[in-house]
Amino acid sequence: MIKVLIFDMDGTIIDSDDIIINSWKELISLYKPKDFKVSVDRLRTYSGPPVDYSIKDLFPEMDRDFILNEYRTRTKKYYKDLKLFDDCKEVLTKLYNDGYKLAIVTSKNFEMTKKSLERFEIFNLFEFIVTCDSVKSTKPDPEGMNLVLSHFNIKPEEAISVGDSDYDYYAAKNANIPSILMSMCIRLHENDVNPLKYCKSYLELYKEIKDYDK
Repeated sequence: MIKVLIFDMDGTIIDSDDIIINSWKELISLYKPKDFKVSVDRLRTYSGPPVDYSIKDLFPEMDRDFILNEYRTRTKKYYKDLKLFDDCKEVLTKLYNDGYKLAIVTSKNFEMTKKSLERFEIFNLFEFIVTCDSVKSTKPDPEGMNLVLSHFNIKPEEAISVGDSDYDYYAAKNANIPSILMSMCIRLHENDVNPLKYCKSYLELYKEIKDYDK
């Protein structure tokens, strides 16, 4: 019996790829040489890992705290364009009303996580939220997943992880939690990534969870 559903946020609940891409594009235009080139597909991969990964990949020569502050300043500006995926709020509410406990494990900080969820009036659907502020090691380390299991006092097989990236998949796998990956955004996956299902919509996700939990 499934008791808890553990959601990632960026690329899973909120469609934030354009925000992330535009934020990095602006920083690249400010702090990289004019001949520096980076593909949109590469920028899109920064939706999954913690922001430190992106900083090390794009700006290894610069002060980490400076770039982090610059990045967070840009994302706040672009967050006016934030949107939920189709049917997300309705399905999350239905799952909540069905009796599932909802949790979040995200590499985003708590301030932006709370602000994003409150904007769409879904913050109160989640009983437990793990952000980068809550852990020593972010995904794919299972620390965040294990915190959820401990909070609800459940076994791994009593949860399902819902994410969009390999980082989500491996974090769940490392905690022995079955996972579903959403495929609304363009993602490249490693060959050994093998979730229960790739779901292209929230309506499909709802059906998959109910079918699995029979």
